[in-house]
Amino acid sequence: LLRNPQCLYLWWMLNKENSLPSMFTNQTDLMREFWITIRRKLAAEMNIPSQDTKSLLDNLLEYLDKEGRLDAPKTLTDCYPIARDALCSLNILHSPVSTKIKFTHQTYLDYLIAERIMGQTLTDSETPIGWLRKSDQSLFRREQFRQLLTLLRDQEPSQYLETLSQLFWADGIRFHLQHLALGILRNIIEPTDEECSLISDLLNATNWRKHIIEEVLFGHVGWFKKLIIQQIISDRKSVV
Repeated sequence: LLRNPQCLYLWWMLNKENSLPSMFTNQTDLMREFWITIRRKLAAEMNIPSQDTKSLLDNLLEYLDKEGRLDAPKTLTDCYPIARDALCSLNILHSPVSTKIKFTHQTYLDYLIAERIMGQTLTDSETPIGWLRKSDQSLFRREQFRQLLTLLRDQEPSQYLETLSQLFWADGIRFHLQHLALGILRNIIEPTDEECSLISDLLNATNWRKHIIEEVLFGHVGWFKKLIIQQIISDRKSVV
């Protein structure tokens, strides 16, 4: 994980701030703690009202998410100049030209959009699948969706499973996003009973069986052990 330069930077910054999580397994864990630390720093050390930071980020995220862009008109932040300047001083935002503003690294934007959609999902104002359908489902959305699924798995497992089920069975979802979800499932070290149930359903579907075997199960002992314990398969040969 720390071979990734951005992950290494997040780890270094959190360690410097004494905010390193006791356990982290992916970039989303580090990014979540990073934003907790940044928000705390803005409020406690820089005396920026939390509501100003929230409103500023909400304005940016709404525009960038809707337009599928990496930069936004700087005027969207003019109501909160102190919060904007503070985020620039922390190397979170910058203005490449005088009329535009953007995040210094796309992973900041991707995480915040994922966090935003999760919040809307939990308040029933949006669903992950509904959000995808409103966009062009381009490659631009991949990292946002990956972080959204990771957040949901960690914090709202039932919504995570519902989202995966809809993702694989619903119409109008591009395959590269479904393939991304297969990759997330493949990297799970200890699958839950509910994830095994989902895999069982997909193994029984003609259009998904080959993908599940090749993209999720092949070469991953943890999945085979769990599926055998759950009596979903009898042995490895039974899914070949």
